[in-house]
Amino acid sequence: MGWEAGRMNGINNRSIGSKMTKNISKISLFLLTFLCMQSCREDNPFGGATGTEKDIIEISGQITQSASARVTETGFADGDAIGVYIVDYVNGQPGQLTGQGNHATNVKFTYDGVANVWEGTAKIYWTDDKTPVDGYSYYPFREVIEDPKNVDFSISARQDRQEETQLVTNYELSDFLWAKANKVAPGQTIALNHTHLMAGVEINLIPGTGFDEATWDEVEKNVLIEQIQPDAKIDLSTGTVTPGEGTPVTVVPYDKGNGTYRAVLIPQSKAAGEILFTLTVDKTSYQFKRENDMTFAGGKLHRFTIEVIQRLPEGDYDFKLTDEAVTAWDDDGISHTGTVREYVVVKSPEKGKLAEALQASGRDLDQLLNLKVVGEMNHQDFVDMRELLPNLEAINLQEVKLRDASLQSGSSDSYPSENLEDDVLPSYAFYCCKSLKYIVYPKEMKKIGEYAFRGAGLVGALEIPEGVTYIATSAFDNWGSYEGAHMYLNSLKLPSTLEYIGESAFRNNKFNCELILPEKLKVIGPGAFSECFYLYGTLNLPSGLEVLGKSAFENLSRLTGPLVIPAGIKEVSGLAGTGFSSLVLPDGLEVIGDYAFGGSHLGGQKNNLQGDLYIPRTVRQLGVEAFCGTQFSHVYLPEGLTEISKNLLNGCNKLIDTLKIPSTVKQIRSGAFGGCSSLTAIVLPAGLEQIEGADIFSTFGGCYTLNLLRCDAKEPPVLLGNIDNIFGDLPKNNFTVQVPAESVEKYRNAEGWKEFKRIAAYSNFVCRPQSANLLNKGHEYNIVLNADGNWKVKSIPGWCSISANSGFKKTELTVTIDELPDGQGNREDSIVFSLDGTEYTTCYYIKQYDSERKEDASYTLQAAKQGKGVNIVLLGDGYDAEDIADGTYQRDMEQAAEHFFGVEPFKTYRNYFNVYTVWAMSAESGIGTLNTLRDTKFDTQYGNFTYDSRIHCAADYAMSYVAEYSPVTKQEIKESLVILIPNSTMYDGVTYMYGDGSALALCPKSELDFPYDARGVIQHEACGHGFSKLADEYIYHRAWIQTCKCTCCAHVADLQGMQASGWGQNLSLSGRYEDVPWYHLIHDARYNDIVDIYDGGYFHSDGVYRSEYNSVMNNNVPYLSTWSRELAVRRIKELAGETFSYEEFVANDSREWGIDFTRSQMENIPASGTMHGAPPVIIKRSPNLNIREK
Repeated sequence: MGWEAGRMNGINNRSIGSKMTKNISKISLFLLTFLCMQSCREDNPFGGATGTEKDIIEISGQITQSASARVTETGFADGDAIGVYIVDYVNGQPGQLTGQGNHATNVKFTYDGVANVWEGTAKIYWTDDKTPVDGYSYYPFREVIEDPKNVDFSISARQDRQEETQLVTNYELSDFLWAKANKVAPGQTIALNHTHLMAGVEINLIPGTGFDEATWDEVEKNVLIEQIQPDAKIDLSTGTVTPGEGTPVTVVPYDKGNGTYRAVLIPQSKAAGEILFTLTVDKTSYQFKRENDMTFAGGKLHRFTIEVIQRLPEGDYDFKLTDEAVTAWDDDGISHTGTVREYVVVKSPEKGKLAEALQASGRDLDQLLNLKVVGEMNHQDFVDMRELLPNLEAINLQEVKLRDASLQSGSSDSYPSENLEDDVLPSYAFYCCKSLKYIVYPKEMKKIGEYAFRGAGLVGALEIPEGVTYIATSAFDNWGSYEGAHMYLNSLKLPSTLEYIGESAFRNNKFNCELILPEKLKVIGPGAFSECFYLYGTLNLPSGLEVLGKSAFENLSRLTGPLVIPAGIKEVSGLAGTGFSSLVLPDGLEVIGDYAFGGSHLGGQKNNLQGDLYIPRTVRQLGVEAFCGTQFSHVYLPEGLTEISKNLLNGCNKLIDTLKIPSTVKQIRSGAFGGCSSLTAIVLPAGLEQIEGADIFSTFGGCYTLNLLRCDAKEPPVLLGNIDNIFGDLPKNNFTVQVPAESVEKYRNAEGWKEFKRIAAYSNFVCRPQSANLLNKGHEYNIVLNADGNWKVKSIPGWCSISANSGFKKTELTVTIDELPDGQGNREDSIVFSLDGTEYTTCYYIKQYDSERKEDASYTLQAAKQGKGVNIVLLGDGYDAEDIADGTYQRDMEQAAEHFFGVEPFKTYRNYFNVYTVWAMSAESGIGTLNTLRDTKFDTQYGNFTYDSRIHCAADYAMSYVAEYSPVTKQEIKESLVILIPNSTMYDGVTYMYGDGSALALCPKSELDFPYDARGVIQHEACGHGFSKLADEYIYHRAWIQTCKCTCCAHVADLQGMQASGWGQNLSLSGRYEDVPWYHLIHDARYNDIVDIYDGGYFHSDGVYRSEYNSVMNNNVPYLSTWSRELAVRRIKELAGETFSYEEFVANDSREWGIDFTRSQMENIPASGTMHGAPPVIIKRSPNLNIREK
C-alpha cells in the first residue's frame, strides 16, 4: 500500500529508536528545504505564499496516551515518516481539506534518530499575519493520497511476523495515528496532538493452580482473534474510521512472551455470542465469547486477563476470565527486533615485509585459518596481519625473530618510533583477533607488550615460555564480550625467569589450576589476577617481591592457607575476598590500603582471617574497609595513627574484649566499628575531635554486647554527617557513657551524645532519666538512682522535694515539682547526689517554663462559618515544654492546617470546618527511631521503613486524649478527623481508620523535596485517607493484583475489605466502563478530557484501576482527582448536615493544583512516585476512648 514506517540503510532501525518519556513529549518538526518561489507551479505542494525566515510555520507534534509513542510505545524511530496538511481559513470560516489546493498538502517529515531532528521536504510560510489555519497530520506516511477524506487502510492478519522485505513488524504497520490543530493564529506553533485511531487488544494468559513457573514456561500457548474486519476507510478531516465490508480474517497477535499477546484492530463491533478469541494451551482449545455486544473502540486498549487452571491428575485445562478492562492506550514494552589445521607457511625476509609476502602467497587471505611465519617481524607486521587475516585461528611464530617492537604504543593502529626493542612481542600484537585460538611463541622472546592478546579468542592451556621476564599491562586481559572475544584458557604456567607482571595482565581468565608464582618475581601489578576466580592453592608470595599492586588477588576465595607479606612490601591493598586463614604483616610496612583484607562489597561474604592481628608500628595509614568482615579475635592498633578509616573493622563479629583507640587518633570515620557484636568495651582517646556518620553503615551500631563506652576527651567529639547512625542501634539506656567529671553537662547537651540516657563521670553512679522539662503546672516524676554504695542528696531546689534524702545502691525515688505561678518567669536548677567516700556526683536537671499556653488546654484555630461544623483536631507529639512555651507547637499546628486547606476541594469548602488544637506536652522533644529513644506523649516512633514496620503511635490513647481535652465530644469523635503532627522532619506517614468512621492521620513535618514534603504528607494522609477515605493509588511493582503473591503490600482482599466499609471508592477492581463508580464523569463533557480508566493503583500495575493519571493518592502532588474531590465534598456535606448536589459540586469545583504550585510544575511528576507511605491501618472497631494513661 506504500505506507512508510522506517529506514536505516538496511540496519534494524528499532535498535536505536528515540525513546520517549511517559509524560507527553513534544517534538519540534522543522521544515528544512526551501519552497519554490512561484506558489502556483503544479509541482509546488503548497497553496501558500513564500516569505522570510520569521514567517515560517513551526509545527510541534505530540501523542496522547499513557506512554507517549505509537503502537510500539517506545517512541518514533529513525526513518519514521508522517504526513502534514495545512488548510487556510476563508472569510473567517474553516477551509475544507481536499486532495489538492491546500495551504500544504501531504508534506512528508522524516525523523533522523541519530541527530534527533525531523526533516521536512519544504518550508511552509504563513499566508499573511491575519489568516488562521487548521493543521492535520497522520502516521505512517503515504506518498500518494488522492482523497484525504477517503483513505484506504488495512491491518495485518499476521501481526506475529516481520516480512523479509520490511524493517518493522506487521504489528507496528497496523497502527495509525492522527492529529488535528484547530484555528491556529499566524505566528503560533501548530501543535498536533496525535491519537490512535485503531483499537488495541491485550490478552494475558496467567497460570492458575496446577502450574509452577517452570511448567508454565514449557507449556505451548497460542491465541487467535477471530472474525476481524481488516479493512477501513479513514477520513483525515475528522479522524473517523469506517470499517470495511470485506471478508473477515483471523488475526494472529504479537507474542510478547510470558503469556501476553498484543494486537491492533480496526475499530468495530462484535455481536453477543460471536467468538472473540480462540485460546490453545497444550493442544486444549477454548473459545471466548461475550454474552453482550462488544465494541473495540479506537484509541483504547482492551485488556483481557484469563487464568489457565490445570486439573490434576487428568492434566486438562480450565480457562477463567479474571479481568476485563478498557483503558487508555499504554506501554506495551515491545522491542522492534533476528577446520583444517595444516599451516600455510609464509616467509617474511625482513621486518616490515609480511604484508607483501602474504599478498604474494596467492591465498585467499579472508579465508586463511592457519599460518606459520618464518623470518623477521616488527610492530608494523602485526598491524598488517590483523588487517589482512580476519579469520585467522592458529599462528606459529616459533621461527620468527622479533625486531623493533615496543611494550607500549598508545593504540592498536599506531606505530611507535621510540623505546624499540628486539625479542618483544609488541603491544596490541593480536588485539581483538577474535578468531585466534592457538599460538606457538617465538623461541627468542623476553617480553610481552600491553594488550597483546586482549580481545583474542585463545583456548586451552596458557604456558608462557622460559626466558620471558616481563608481561605488560592487560597482555592477557580477558575483557567483556562487548569488544573482541572471550579467551577460554583453563590453566596457567609462568616461567621461572619472570620478574614483572603488569596491571590486569591476566584479569578475568577462567584458569582452573594452582597458582605458582616464580621466585624471581619482583612486581605484581594492580588487578593482575583479579576475577580469576578458579585459581586455587596456598599463595606463596616470593620473598623478593617489592610491589604488590592493589586488588592483585581480590575475591580469589580459593586461595587459602596462611598469608605472609614479604619484608620488602611498603603498601598492601585489595586482597579482600580471599580464603587466607591467617595474616603476618612485616615491620616496615607503611600503608594498609583500601579493601586490603576485607570489604563490604563482598556481598555478605566473610573473610576467613582469624586469630590476633598485630599491625606494625610503622603503619601510618589504614585504608577504607581494610579489615571489614574479618574474623580476628583481637586487633592491636599502632600509636601514630591519626584517623580510623571508614568501615575499618565493620562486621568483625568475632572481635572480643576491649578495643582501645590509639591516643594519636583525631578522627573516626563512618562505619568504623559497626557490627562488632562481641566487643564489650571501647575506649576513645582524649585527643579525639570528630566522629563521622553515614547513611548506610553505623559507626558503632550493632555492638550489642557493649557495656562500657569511655571517652576521655574533655570536649565532646563533634559528630558529623548522619548523626543518628553514628551510634545507630546501640542500646542508649543499657549502660553509662563514662566521660571526664567536668564534662558531664557538655556531653549531656551535645548533639548525638545526648541520646544516651546515662552519662556520668563514673559508670556506676547515675540517675535516669536525667532531666525534667515542664510548664507551669506542677508534676511528680519517678526516677531511678543507680549507685554501687551509699548515696545522699547534696543539694535540692526549694521548689522541689524528694521521697528520700539518702540511700544504698539502686533506689527508686519520687521527685515533686511545685506549680510555677503565672508571670514569675522561667526557672531551672538541679538535684545533686553524691556517692559516699568518693568525689563523684550526679545530677537530676529541672527546667520549668512560664507560659500562657497551659498543658492539656485546648485552642481554637478556626471556627466553622457554614453548616453545623466539621471537626478537625490537630495534636503535636514530641513537643516538650520549651517547644510549647516558645510557640513552636502552635506555629506547626497552624502550618499543618494551611497544608490541609491548601488543596481542593478543602480550599473551597474551608468555612465548613472547626479546627482545634490541644497543648499536649511530651517529656522530650523529637521523635524516636530504631536508633534513638524519645519519651513522648503519644509514643510516636519510626520503624524500619518496611511494609509492616513504619511510623506508629498509641492511636487509641491519642483519640481518648482528644475526647477528654478538646471541644470534640466522645459522640462526635466518629465524625471527626484527628491529625497528629510528630515533631520530626523525617519522611513517613500513616493513617489509622476505625470502623465507626473516626480516623487519625500521622503526618510528620517532612523536609524532603516536593512532592514528599510536609504538605504532600498531610494532603495524602489527612485529606486523602483520613477525611475522604481514599485508598492508595501508588504502584510499587508491575504485577497483577489478582495473582500477586508478594508480601510487600496489600492485595485484593484488603481493598475489598476497605470498599465493604464504603472506603477506597477511588479505585475499581473492574475496568469495564459500566462498573467503575466514576462512570458519570467519563460521560460528562466537563470532565471527560481528564477522567477515564487508567491501569494501576493499590500498589499494583495491573488488575486495579483509577480515574485519572495524577492524584495526591498516587504521588503526593497537591491535587485530588475529580472523583476524589466529589467523594470529599459528599462527606463534607453529610457531616455538615446538608444535601449533596452534583450540579452544585460542578459549579463550585476547581481543577487547580494546590497553593504555590502550577500545573506546569506538575507535568514532570511521574504517575507513581518512588517513595510511598504505609497503607492505612484498618481497625474494625471504634477507638477506645477510656484510656487515661499510656
